[in-house]
Amino acid sequence: MTTASKPKGSLPRFNGKWSAQVLLQHRILVHLILQSLALIVFILICMVLGDALVRRLMAISALGQRQRHTLRGILELSIQVLGILLILFVLFGTPQQMPTILGLATAGITIVLQDFILAFSDGSFSWARTASA
Repeated sequence: MTTASKPKGSLPRFNGKWSAQVLLQHRILVHLILQSLALIVFILICMVLGDALVRRLMAISALGQRQRHTLRGILELSIQVLGILLILFVLFGTPQQMPTILGLATAGITIVLQDFILAFSDGSFSWARTASA
């Protein structure tokens, strides 16, 4: 028997260990997926309960109709944004490149508020045009 040859029977034993390891990793992966899904469902339930709480608190609030409607909209939007951020953290993990994320968020906010910014800057610098004319 040479050193390069293996005794018969070691290959099936190795394959059995390998398949047991693959099965164990598959079970771990399924457990982690189910755990993430349960956390997402919990976040969604908390969002629904938070929305119901906001609606109930706004129904008994002593604020005026317009103020109550505005505050309710802001609170509901805040709950939805927070819930979506938490779900994204569950799906993708915590961000590792925070400067990149902040840069992209700032660029997105600038694009969304572009009309407002241009209208504001147009109104605030109108004195320069009238003074030079």
